Formats: sequence, structure tokens, C-alpha cells
Amino acid sequence: MILLAAVPVAAVPATDGGATGKQADPGRDTSATAAVAVEVQPSRVKLGQPFELTVSVAGQAGTWRLPDRLDLAPGTVLDSRQQVEERQGRAFEVFRLRLAIYERLGQVSIPGFTLEAADGRGDTLEVPATQIEVVSVLAGVENPTPRDVAGPVAVLVEDYRPLAVAALALCWLLLAAALWWHRPGPPAATAPLEPLPPELGAEEIARRQIAEILKQELVKQGRYQEYFDRLSDTLREYLGNRFGFFALDLTSRELLEWLRDRPTPGLDLGLLRRLLEEADLVKFARARPDDEMCSRAVDGTLQIIAATTVNPAEGERQ
Repeated sequence: MILLAAVPVAAVPATDGGATGKQADPGRDTSATAAVAVEVQPSRVKLGQPFELTVSVAGQAGTWRLPDRLDLAPGTVLDSRQQVEERQGRAFEVFRLRLAIYERLGQVSIPGFTLEAADGRGDTLEVPATQIEVVSVLAGVENPTPRDVAGPVAVLVEDYRPLAVAALALCWLLLAAALWWHRPGPPAATAPLEPLPPELGAEEIARRQIAEILKQELVKQGRYQEYFDRLSDTLREYLGNRFGFFALDLTSRELLEWLRDRPTPGLDLGLLRRLLEEADLVKFARARPDDEMCSRAVDGTLQIIAATTVNPAEGERQ
């Protein structure tokens, strides 16, 4: 459907937001008429089917624009676009509106609207109304009567349960075969274990440590602090093993107090105090010991070990 109309252009006063109105440009010819063509394609649609409303305006491109708010009820505007086309040597400004009608049937009128001047001078151009035929979505159907609701339909589904059971049985057989294949063989003959050496007593450990200290000749090398430190640790470790406590973390004073309050058969506390005090003088006070002091330290340590050693067979000190 194509509708042609010659619509006069009206000059409408425009304001710039101030108190004084701004008139349209007096040098512009606003008394001329503009040819407007309105076309609807297709002219017959079903309810909700989109159609196109085309408005063609002869004249210079970029003269007109769609209004910011365009209400074409009962039509709903889906989208719009504007372009320039040349027809038989004349330029046309074309507005294509994509519409749809959802609520009315029969001959439906699409209301006209107003195009606005693109330069904002206030000129307007009226687009006339047009019509379109809207039919039901059931138009053209041979028997539009709704069919009765059909009953349930049987759906055949293949039964895979036997296949699943067979696959599971096959997995069990493969697992059993793998376990049988990797079963452990008969145990290999092992050589008889050699008996462990007898456990060393606290006194034997201490004597071996003292022998190692003397073997390194620390006194001849002038390594006095290391000599007294290792002798003191050997004596402390022996006392802890002999009387059942951890003595390496105790100070000399704490060690003497611990031993004084407990039964320590054969232990000479006076000799132990002298050995600990002399060792502390060398380790902490940087005292330089003579040969006699070095000999006294190792002899006293061996004397304490011998006096407190227990004979396992007789339960008495050796």
C-alpha cells in the first residue's frame, strides 16, 4: 500500500531555554510543500508478524529526522533506520520502520506522526496515517479447530541391563585373572640373620668416647675449650644414662642439685663439682689450663665412671 501526500512545511517558533523565543531563519523558504510517500509492506499480515512502514520524503538529504519518542500504537516499533535513495534523478530521504501488531485484527490504522527538522530550527513535516490488514495466525489453516488431547504414547526403550551385567562379569573375570597372574611366588630362602652385638653399657660408651678424645691429641694442639667441652659432655651423658635422666641440657649447678637429691651410689659429688667448675672456667672464662689440670680432668672422669659402674651379674659396683 502506497500513500502519497503533499504536506506544507510549518515554521514553528523554537526557544533556546531562555525567556526570549528564537524564530526560525527568515531567509529559509518555509512555504514550500514536500512530497511524502508512505508504503506498508506487506499490506496483509498475521497477528504478531513484523511488517515494514516506509516513509519517503523528496528533498535534500539530512533535512528531517524521526522524533525522539515515536508512538504508533497499536503498532509496536521493533527498529528503525534512515537512509538516502535516488529515484529518477531525485533524492529521497527514506525512513524504514519495522513494526508488529499483537492485539487487533481486521483493518488497523497506523497513526501518522511528525518528522522534525534535523537542524533543530523547529520546522516539522506531517506524515499521514495509513492502514494494514491483520488476520489471525490460524488464517489459511484447513481445520482450525483444536484437536483433542491425545492419550499417552508408549515409547519403546531398549533394555541394556543384560549387557551391563555381562560387562560387569567380564570386568570381574579380568580382575581375577590379573590377580592370579601377579600372585606372589613361594618365598625365597633367606640366609639366617646374624645375632646382634650385645648392647653397650653406659660405662663402655663413655670409655670409648674418652679414648677417641685422647686419640685426637686436642691438648697438644692447644684446643683446650674443645677438650674440656667434650669431656664434660661425656661425663654428663654417662651420668644421665647411669641414673636415668637427661643431663646435657642442665647447667652445672642444676646437675649437682639433681644428683644430690637422689640416690647415687658410688658418686663422689665433691669430685664431680671440681671437674664441672674447672671445665666451666676453660669453656666460659677462657682460662688456659696447664698439663696437670688437663690430666686431672680425664682422670677424674674415669674415676667417677669406675666408682659408679654396676656389675650386672652381682648387682654391685666394680
